[in-house]
Formats: sequence, structure tokens, C-alpha cells
Amino acid sequence: MVQVFNTEAIQIINLFESFTGVGVKDCLIQEKTIYIVVEEGKINLAIGKNGTLVKELEKILKKNIKLFEYKSELKDFVKSLIPQAKSIEIKDKVVEVRVDKADRPIVIGRDSKNLKIVEELLKRNSNIERVVVK
Repeated sequence: MVQVFNTEAIQIINLFESFTGVGVKDCLIQEKTIYIVVEEGKINLAIGKNGTLVKELEKILKKNIKLFEYKSELKDFVKSLIPQAKSIEIKDKVVEVRVDKADRPIVIGRDSKNLKIVEELLKRNSNIERVVVK
């Protein structure tokens, strides 16, 4: 899939890649948070020892950064986006995720914010249209 990035996203991707040495697959920018999907197997390099690289970038950009690792296997990518998932079923263009009742508010987020981010990242990086949390 081809992503289209605005100027701000391109600048953030360039800064992130030059700062960490890790390639970026996707980048979403919200008001106070930047969501970055890094190449498969590179998440630890992107975070840095004790989170130093991410913390330094957060200071520079004055935004929170949330990192996710891209996985070529769709179920593994969904698990990377929703670590609380107990089971993942994929039917057509819908992902059905089962989580513990206690984890539902965390996964969905206030006003479904977290769920919308996951859906957007899946739309941009696979052929998934919707995520259902049960």
C-alpha cells in the first residue's frame, strides 16, 4: 500500500530515521501524540537503551511518541498494535479482537480514540477496514 505523507510527517520521519537509524513504515500525527510504525525487528533499536532515543525525540518534538513494530504476518501486526489481544480473527476486511473485560477501556480509549488509531494504521498498512473489540 502507498501512504501519502504531509510535510510535517515527512520531516518527523526524516528526523526519526536519522536520529535512530531505523526505517519508518508509517507515521500518524495527532494533536499531542505521534504514532510511528517501524520496520520489522527494529523496535528495540528505535527505542534505544532505557528508552533514551524516544525520550530525546519527545523533548525535541514536544509531543508523545508511540512506537509500533510492523509485522509482515497480519495477526502479528495486530498483536503489535493491541498487545492485550487474547485472540485475533480476520474475516474479509474486518479484524475481530478478543480482550479481557478489564483491558477493554484501554484498548478502545476515550471516545474510541485508541481503536481509531489502530484502525487507521491497519487501513494504511493492510487491506483491513474495521476493528471490532469483544
